[in-house]
Amino acid sequence: MKWLAAEEARSLGERVLEIIEPLVDRAEIAGSVRRNKDLVHDVDIVVIPKTLTWPAMVANKIRGELGGTVVKSGPKILQMNVLGRQVDLYAATEETWGVNLLRWTGSKEHNIKLCSRARRMGLKLAVSRGLEKAGEVIASRTEEEIFEALGLPWIPPEEREV
Repeated sequence: MKWLAAEEARSLGERVLEIIEPLVDRAEIAGSVRRNKDLVHDVDIVVIPKTLTWPAMVANKIRGELGGTVVKSGPKILQMNVLGRQVDLYAATEETWGVNLLRWTGSKEHNIKLCSRARRMGLKLAVSRGLEKAGEVIASRTEEEIFEALGLPWIPPEEREV
């Protein structure tokens, strides 16, 4: 996939959000678009699906409105080529919303920094569960609670490059 301008990516992401709204309890654009990068590779969206069969239902709905093809599909991910652009949808739950939004917003370097900080504090930032202490999740529902548990102020997405 080629790079695309942020405005184009945001527009596509917002259109996808409108299309899938009836099929999800919650959805938000993440990734480079959320970090307000000028150029992005793809559109990342975190969703809380209404059903376990969400990938097929969401793919069919998007294909019906915008066309496109499924590249990858599973319980936690739906990757599609829509209008020549890669759109990745990642499933979360209410309990894992914050950690998924944090992870898929990135940047990769920022995520590594947070994981390293957690380790230094005797914690583990498990991208599928949340911030853990002795195997018990202590923060995962919101980004703010994860940052707070790590002793950090909330960092806006556009400042998460390092």
